[in-house]
Amino acid sequence: MRTINLILLFIFFSATITGCQDKVLANSFSQNYLKGANAFNTKNYQDAIKYWKIDADSQKNLDEIAEFYKISSQFSLGTLYMYHLHDTLNGLKYLNYAAENGHPSAMKNLQVLYRDGSYGVPKNKNISWDYFFMRKDAKDIWTQKGQHILEWAKQQK
Repeated sequence: MRTINLILLFIFFSATITGCQDKVLANSFSQNYLKGANAFNTKNYQDAIKYWKIDADSQKNLDEIAEFYKISSQFSLGTLYMYHLHDTLNGLKYLNYAAENGHPSAMKNLQVLYRDGSYGVPKNKNISWDYFFMRKDAKDIWTQKGQHILEWAKQQK
């Protein structure tokens, strides 16, 4: 199963990013992400959850920009639930979503959680190693996506 996920991640992220076809949707996703980040920074976790869940749980067919913010929201929700609200079930749910979608920091968090058996996550060295190898492959791809997002954001000014 993990091998299939790695192949799908490679295919998805190796596709050429050609630009945002629906700028309104991308702007909506970026605004939700930023509103959630602002709420998180002021320790208003309920508002952070509200804004990030809009993106993270979206079932829409998304372009590259909106997809980036969706995955970022999944990661942010996972870390908020896991480390700040100590909600292991929701934390793992959203960290897994983000990891399956190629977020290397989500993979790193899951690797450490399973390696150490912390925050209510059962210790499992095999799963920890799986996330280690997934992260190794996804790191450069995610960095390239992030660069594209920065270029897109500059053009929005």
